[in-house]
Amino acid sequence: MRAATNAESASSTPEPMGPISEHTPHWREAHLEIDDVHKGEHSSSTAVIRFPASTDVRWYKAPKFEPGHQGFFMLRKHTSSSTPASKGRRRAAKKKAADATTSHFTALHPNDFQPYTQPGGVRRIIESANEDE
Repeated sequence: MRAATNAESASSTPEPMGPISEHTPHWREAHLEIDDVHKGEHSSSTAVIRFPASTDVRWYKAPKFEPGHQGFFMLRKHTSSSTPASKGRRRAAKKKAADATTSHFTALHPNDFQPYTQPGGVRRIIESANEDE
């Protein structure tokens, strides 16, 4: 999926509970305005990208988005739901969680984002595909 977008904001999201690691990604969210989709389907004019803010060796190559970033995004879609808060309400929470699944995208590889100012790359592929039509 390629979305010519404008990153509106980056906000922190809570880390999931679990063992503490030096490789913790420190997930953040960027809210995008989508201008165009060249591959895949996305009916909304906005999307949420989760990306690691950590500069740890495991995550340092992943794109770090900031407000105002514009370019081509190659995103992977994920669907998640909230987990039940307590064992006593598990059935009701599972039903509610099934109804409240949300989708978000990730861009973890350095080539998953290309600024408009960068020549070649994704822009060349898209332009050549448009010429073939």
